[in-house]
Amino acid sequence: MGRGLVQGHSDSLKLKLLATRECGTFPEAAIGLGAVPFSFAALWTVLKWFPRVLPGCFLHDRFGVPCPGCGTVHCAELILRGQVAAAVRSQPLAVAVAAAAVTFSAYSALVLAFDLPRLRLAMSRKDKACAAALAIATVGINWAYLGLVSGG
Repeated sequence: MGRGLVQGHSDSLKLKLLATRECGTFPEAAIGLGAVPFSFAALWTVLKWFPRVLPGCFLHDRFGVPCPGCGTVHCAELILRGQVAAAVRSQPLAVAVAAAAVTFSAYSALVLAFDLPRLRLAMSRKDKACAAALAIATVGINWAYLGLVSGG
């Protein structure tokens, strides 16, 4: 069974559109469709019923410096209340990750519901190294932003 591929070129990064209509495995579908709604439901439950269960940030409590994830729970609380602008101001990277997760979940639902072809990135070793460096730089910039905002 051969796979026909439609490719778009930009130097070495290729976006591949699988021409076959084969569906992913059940775990792939379950993760794509269920992870985001389940995560938001679990977070809402914890924030609503057990607000004091979550521990504080060790780095911030011990040294007064925010960690890269400081404010993520507060940010999630703001998103769940519909205060997206305040959430972006408090923890921009968490909002971007949440938006990416919701987008991936919607994409997965559409692909599975309408039996659409799936998109895959074909990345060279150099592309992967650049993506890793970009991710590390993004976390670093977010951490610096949190340090400036908190005054730490």
